[in-house]
Amino acid sequence: MKLNFKIIYIFIILLLLSDGTYSVYIENLKERLKTGDWNLETDRSESGDIKFNDDGFIFKYSGEGIPYGEITGKYEIIKNSIKLQPEHFQTGGHQGRNLPEDIKYIKNLISIETCRIESPQSAVEFKDILQCTHSSFWDHKNLVFKNTDRVINETNSITTGKRKADVTTSVYVRSKPDVSSKPLNCSWNLTSKGIISPDDIKYSEIYVFARTKNKINIQSWENYWYYVQINKLGLADCMRIKGWIYGEFIKFID
Repeated sequence: MKLNFKIIYIFIILLLLSDGTYSVYIENLKERLKTGDWNLETDRSESGDIKFNDDGFIFKYSGEGIPYGEITGKYEIIKNSIKLQPEHFQTGGHQGRNLPEDIKYIKNLISIETCRIESPQSAVEFKDILQCTHSSFWDHKNLVFKNTDRVINETNSITTGKRKADVTTSVYVRSKPDVSSKPLNCSWNLTSKGIISPDDIKYSEIYVFARTKNKINIQSWENYWYYVQINKLGLADCMRIKGWIYGEFIKFID
């Protein structure tokens, strides 16, 4: 009988400790949500951010077709997941419109979703992402440091920090750091896909975020492959697409 009481006592203590630890975890996760600068991940000419308080959130969106949209609601933390529960939807703009098709579009961005904070090993600009069912939000406050080891497209890489660059000639932007890999299915000019030229830079921006760990020999050259993001000004698709350019054709301008 004494043994049974002892077992019950230990079980109660462990349960209390477990509950206390979980409560601390919940509070820490709430604080992480509240202090993050969570911005919508998109490759189009749109933007959005989601902000949290102790038990609620507000999501604001702007982009082509819909001048402005806003969702407010509650959230609940279940284990290591955050469940968003939207309550109010509103769209507007210069005409103050609140059309059904706009509401539908905004609802598709943030429906009743389950989210998690993740730190992908392939991240090169921001460390943490709020990964939700239909949308993702990077924390713009939490940057990846320069010279951080990363694995990008199954390639061991090192971050360079965000550096602005140009290309010195027409060059392919490839899906992997290899001349045999496919060029990206994007157009930065009217004549070809997957190729960017110095003339295209007038209407685009190139940022370098990482490079291969080792230099690669191609023909008579020895250089790194650089992992770049190309922002095409005024282009909705491929707005912030990332790919690889061989270093022999990269010129840093920062």
